[in-house]
Amino acid sequence: MSPSAHRIAVLAVVVSMTCGVAGPALAEEAPPAVDAADPGVLRYKGVEIVPDIKLHSDYQIDVSDEELSNAFHVTRAYLGMKLKVTPWLSARVTYDITTVKDIGASGDYSVVDDGVSVSDSKLTGALVGRLKYAYVNVGILPIDANLRVGVVHTPWLGWIDHIEGTRFLRKAMWEKEYHYPSADFGVAFIGHAGDVLAYHVGVYNGEGYYGLDQIGFKDVAGRLSMRPAPHHKVLQGLQISAYAHGEFPLEDGEETDRRLGGAVTWRIADKIKDADCHKVEGDKAAFWFQIKSGQHGDPADHLANNLGMSFGARVELPAHLFVIGRGDRFDPDLDVDDDEYWRAIAAFGVRAHKTFRVALAYQGELPAVGDAQHLIGIHTEFRL
Repeated sequence: MSPSAHRIAVLAVVVSMTCGVAGPALAEEAPPAVDAADPGVLRYKGVEIVPDIKLHSDYQIDVSDEELSNAFHVTRAYLGMKLKVTPWLSARVTYDITTVKDIGASGDYSVVDDGVSVSDSKLTGALVGRLKYAYVNVGILPIDANLRVGVVHTPWLGWIDHIEGTRFLRKAMWEKEYHYPSADFGVAFIGHAGDVLAYHVGVYNGEGYYGLDQIGFKDVAGRLSMRPAPHHKVLQGLQISAYAHGEFPLEDGEETDRRLGGAVTWRIADKIKDADCHKVEGDKAAFWFQIKSGQHGDPADHLANNLGMSFGARVELPAHLFVIGRGDRFDPDLDVDDDEYWRAIAAFGVRAHKTFRVALAYQGELPAVGDAQHLIGIHTEFRL
């Protein structure tokens, strides 16, 4: 089967699974066709269609447990499509999975990061689908900006993951410790000013793509990234970024949730093609340091001031090999002693194909008080 025919077959599966109820109607239409001018593009009624597929899976052993608890997991599974109608109009619809779990019913131990909590259900432990992204993107071409409406990206996680590339091993610190979603219901304004500045600001429900808005205020969040030397051969991938998040309007007596953060990131490649340092040629390495502070709680009772940081490196080696090292430190309340903890991640892997990589990884969680946890696992990522 040729690469073009293979992509058409993959797309047919995506269309049938994400739009199954429309199957009979779609069957009457002509199938997607390959653009003769660009064999890598699929078109249907003039619309460019790109499959949106990502799969993270692992097998982990808790070597700090005398019984060597172990399990297979599917931690991320995207299934959807991106549609480009005109140069200024596009859309995306993507489903994701989550693990339904009830710690009380299924045991005290789980190496799955999180999931939907249920009190009593036969779905405990099952994978269920949910909408991850669903938005219309309107390009404002004269200023190189985009307006997105629907279930849209939040400013930080998707951006930093393109640089780090570690979320197939473990959720990012901001996602794990701060429960910060990668997408939410809302509207976002995204763009850049030449090769130097990139920005992302949005207004969101604040409950994440997995929740409904049950409160009166909205979250306002934004990121600004600057490349000080975009045309320097070595420093072109250096970025300095700032982030802010808050609730609006905040009335007296309501719970406070504010966050400030920043990062210095350096992506090394033969060529950086965009202001966000996402599109590159000849990717060689990435280094990062992130820091984030937050304030959460009831002003009339206690405001917990927290602080987290994450740092690390990813280096691409000959023969399609790579190494990753990452360290996280989080203190949930600076006024409370001995509640902070460290996390260490080290991985060695191979990119078996441009769409697939596999890694052997160690993860250790070291609390100031209490027992440490040490995990060893095999992790895979497939993305199309």
